[in-house]
Amino acid sequence: MNSTLTALVFACLTLTAAPAFSSSPADGNNAQMIWDACRQTHSIHKLQRQFDEAVNVAVNSSQSMTTTAKERVSENLKALLSIESLLLAYQREFAEIDAQGAHEIQRWCLSPIGKRIIKSEEKESPDEDAAAIMNRALASIRNTKNPENRRNSIVELVNSSHLSELAPETIGMTAAIHLAAQELEKPEDLRLSRADFIRALVDLGREMQRDLTPLFEAGIVDSYADVSDEDLAAYVLFLKSAAGKAWAGASYSAMHRYFKSAVRGMVDAVAPR
Repeated sequence: MNSTLTALVFACLTLTAAPAFSSSPADGNNAQMIWDACRQTHSIHKLQRQFDEAVNVAVNSSQSMTTTAKERVSENLKALLSIESLLLAYQREFAEIDAQGAHEIQRWCLSPIGKRIIKSEEKESPDEDAAAIMNRALASIRNTKNPENRRNSIVELVNSSHLSELAPETIGMTAAIHLAAQELEKPEDLRLSRADFIRALVDLGREMQRDLTPLFEAGIVDSYADVSDEDLAAYVLFLKSAAGKAWAGASYSAMHRYFKSAVRGMVDAVAPR
């Protein structure tokens, strides 16, 4: 489960630009400009794959679920996690970015540094155990010209891009997938009550967050291991600009809206009001 969860967290964390829109929102040209420049098709598809994999792991971990039940539960959960609702959330959030902000974001993404950052973020998450990721992250810090500056830049990146807020929400989403899979296997009259399901979800989310926080921190370091100190500092500087704040804030708000809706849907599926 850890490798799948790690990959899911990183897929969400690297989704920091607007995806393509199925229809044109207000200021749609600005949003499309950002999308075209920042090449986030890869990230949105990667996120969908990781959600599907999280569902598969949750369903297949059951020792008692029949093949038919696994198919039914899997279909139900994947429908609740439909990426279309995330696209709509991005549509609403990125419609608020004005033309000047959109042009500045486009300029950043098309710059040599921006292209190198995007290339690094597009890397597939390694299917490795926690020790390997953490050891490689420590080595990447030690091998930089100034380890202290590198650590400070990573902290600023996490804070400026809302990664510290997104990580626990992603873990909570994964906890909901696993609990919902367990409960949807049962007949309705044997499932947890709505209140008990929510309590169990909060408890599992806290447990997973405590266990996975060190891995999350190592994963962020590892994700940017091939980014130079100079490029990383420039990225942080962009994220602190007005356009960078609008970009990161809209991305986080869209993910937050999507997670909240998906978790509510899973709660409703397990224990309707």
